[in-house]
Amino acid sequence: MVSGAPGSGKTTFSQALVEFYHKQDKIIKTIESPRDLMVPDSVVQYSFTHGSHDELRDILLLSRPDYTIYDEVRNTPDFELYKDLRLTGIGMIGVIHATKPVDSIQRFLGTIEIGIIPQVLDTVIFIDGGKITEILQLELTVKVPAGMNSEDLSRPVIVISSFFENKPLYEIYSFGEQVVVIPLDKIDAGMPDKKKKNMHKYAKDLIDQKLSLLIPGGFLSKIQSDERIDIFIPKKNKASIIGRAGKNIMDIEKQMGFQIGVHTLEDLPLLDVKTNLKKRNNQMTILFPKHMIEHPITIMIGDDILQGKTNDRAELIIKKKALVREIEKKGYVLIDYDGI
Repeated sequence: MVSGAPGSGKTTFSQALVEFYHKQDKIIKTIESPRDLMVPDSVVQYSFTHGSHDELRDILLLSRPDYTIYDEVRNTPDFELYKDLRLTGIGMIGVIHATKPVDSIQRFLGTIEIGIIPQVLDTVIFIDGGKITEILQLELTVKVPAGMNSEDLSRPVIVISSFFENKPLYEIYSFGEQVVVIPLDKIDAGMPDKKKKNMHKYAKDLIDQKLSLLIPGGFLSKIQSDERIDIFIPKKNKASIIGRAGKNIMDIEKQMGFQIGVHTLEDLPLLDVKTNLKKRNNQMTILFPKHMIEHPITIMIGDDILQGKTNDRAELIIKKKALVREIEKKGYVLIDYDGI
């Protein structure tokens, strides 16, 4: 795959490849939209102005050229056609717009399955200012992603390496239901606390989204390390979440790629702050000290968990009638929970 910004020299480089293969008596065809490659007359040039993706696929599979220049790969039908031709064994050279070398790989994510990306896209040549400034190579392996330690977290990982520097630069793998691209230079012991906290927050949001589909009722979660998260659930749900001999929670861990510690909500520390209640028009208002204006609040009402933020008067207003009645009957508990 030849990539680069507009005007960087991708088309010129592709033309040079055509001339190189032409001198070796290879059968070469091009797919262009629009046609702008200046190639020898013996090179057949196809365009979507005279045929559909399906028609071009059939023609190229019947003619079986040695190499096909695809200028340029833009949308999902283009990615699908490029994949189909590449997997049939036709030598494919794609041209794609990208401002950074890794961007051309990221454009494939979501359009084709992650497991076959290295078979479709094994090399990326990045052009900048008419020069080759980077060559990326892709390899699929099974390993523990960088930054994680437990062997239980092994999974298929695409390792993206620099040909010039001879070292891995990125890893691509499934994280929950998401596919993430992780720059390896960000994963080291010296990572600033702010960046590490942002990465943990991103991971926590993905995990919470997935767990909300697997765990009935409310729960809280807290990232403990790069490979472990603790969840806090109502006591009545703990046994069903863990399952017989831990089967249920182990299944969830495999799906999430994280070790999960299961605790009850009662295991969380309480927020030591004095509050008052005020009921008006079927709404319950919890009054907090003035220094807690616009402060995140986590409150447990029976088995329900409510997370919110106080207003500019340090008040938390509860409008749901069932929760108001529960507060009147059993009260509430404030939890000291920072969300990360």
